[in-house]
Amino acid sequence: MKDEAARTRTAEAVDTRQGASASSRTSATGSRVASAAELRRLVAVVNHEAEALEDRVGEFLARTEAAALLRLYLSVGLFGLLGFALYSVLPPVAFALGLPVVVGLLVVIMRLDHVGRWLRRLFAASSRRLAEPTGRGRLHRWVVRPFLHGLAAIERWTGDIEDDYVRAGVGGAATIYLGGGAVATGAAAVGAALFAAYILVSVLIALIVIALFIAALIAMFGSK
Repeated sequence: MKDEAARTRTAEAVDTRQGASASSRTSATGSRVASAAELRRLVAVVNHEAEALEDRVGEFLARTEAAALLRLYLSVGLFGLLGFALYSVLPPVAFALGLPVVVGLLVVIMRLDHVGRWLRRLFAASSRRLAEPTGRGRLHRWVVRPFLHGLAAIERWTGDIEDDYVRAGVGGAATIYLGGGAVATGAAAVGAALFAAYILVSVLIALIVIALFIAALIAMFGSK
């Protein structure tokens, strides 16, 4: 009887431990399921917030770009008015020298982002052209390459200016001055070449006329 009672108590203890183990496994499985569900909910919330943030950033950038374009169009109108006013009161040389300053001031005052972008693209293109080999003719050697070196110098000189708009304004004005000088130099070179060609053609025509005159004289005196 004692042995049978001991076996019964042992079986009950085993059943109790198995039930406790099964209960703990069920609890652990339930907590893992709950954790996975909570993780999925957190991921969904994060994705939703990221999409909302992306939409807000896109709207902000669209409004910023629209405002930048509006400032650019207003600056073009102001430049036209100021240019007309300066043209009516200044002599031609002072007018030509003052226009780049007006452009630089408008870039700074109106905070024109597009000018900074255009200048960065222009400087990058000039750097690529400078890296190419030379030997494309005298115009490229004496006009184009000095202009490219001037752009590189402007980029270096304005690189230390911290404010983006001041850097763009100074760089834009300096680029206009440099471009005007390059155009004037190119025009002078082309004008000199045309003048030299004109002189050469005139000399040839004069020689032809003189030769014909001498031939006519020889023919006239020879017939006598």
